[in-house]
Amino acid sequence: VQFCIAEWSDGTCEEASFREKDVSNSYDAYLADIQKWASFNPAVTTNKRKKLFKRACKSAGVETTNIVPQLTGDAEERARKELEEHTGKTDSEAEDNYADGAGNVGVGEGGFESA
Repeated sequence: VQFCIAEWSDGTCEEASFREKDVSNSYDAYLADIQKWASFNPAVTTNKRKKLFKRACKSAGVETTNIVPQLTGDAEERARKELEEHTGKTDSEAEDNYADGAGNVGVGEGGFESA
């Protein structure tokens, strides 16, 4: 979200490259804050997050009642095998064929968009 706000900060889109090394510190800080906040009252914060998720889906035109797990069967097995080849330290690993080698996100073969 912070990245998108920065891209549109002057009312026009100033296209920028989205790279892990540029956003990971902010992401980690936000995640820690959300996890801490959620621990204050798990029942209430879970309900608030669910409501926020539904609102975001509605704004994006996504139907929430049809969201089903996608990581099953063959897809799950492919994901497991893929992870066996990685350390999780993405800056030290070769970029996949759908990235430009500089860590920029893009759409690769088969239309998969990396995250």
